[in-house]
Amino acid sequence: TWTRITLTGGEPTMHDNFEEIVDILMDYKKNHNPKCHIGTYTYHHPKFYYKIENVMKKYPDFEVKDTEKYQPRVHKIAQFMAPVDVEPEKYNSEHLYHGCNDGARLCGLGLDYTGFYCCPVGAAIARVFQLDIGIKTVAELTVAKLIDQYKTLCPKCGMYTYYKANVDKDLISPIWTEAIKKYNERRLLK
Repeated sequence: TWTRITLTGGEPTMHDNFEEIVDILMDYKKNHNPKCHIGTYTYHHPKFYYKIENVMKKYPDFEVKDTEKYQPRVHKIAQFMAPVDVEPEKYNSEHLYHGCNDGARLCGLGLDYTGFYCCPVGAAIARVFQLDIGIKTVAELTVAKLIDQYKTLCPKCGMYTYYKANVDKDLISPIWTEAIKKYNERRLLK
């Protein structure tokens, strides 16, 4: 039984079907899992905030969490500082990866068009690094498969270790520099 389902992004309200997705999730809660917490993270994009207002009128128990993205944007965590780059002696293949506090314990699973992930950020990491590790169906979703994803994704994610960000510039480690370069090249070819 799911205990929490949270829509994350980018900015989830930018999705054309945001309100319809919330309707489906709230129907699931009402008819199958009344104790499940359903909500979203948002930075209250002015163009799309009306969707949050509509949802809140319809579902007062829908949970809205502010991601506190202000201009200029200040990152508290250097998410592009891969643990395997920063501390390779500690975060090697022998390290027992277990997910970070944000992904595993607070946010829950991630889901995008490629499948389910051990955390919401996992899908984005997999996309940038060209990792075909999304779990395709709920029937295939097992603890063992999620742990395998941790082993692949956590070594690349600065959220795992909470490396402190430098407010003057984005910090980025070598594997992220290379992966983003290749990702941008692939996007230009489309």
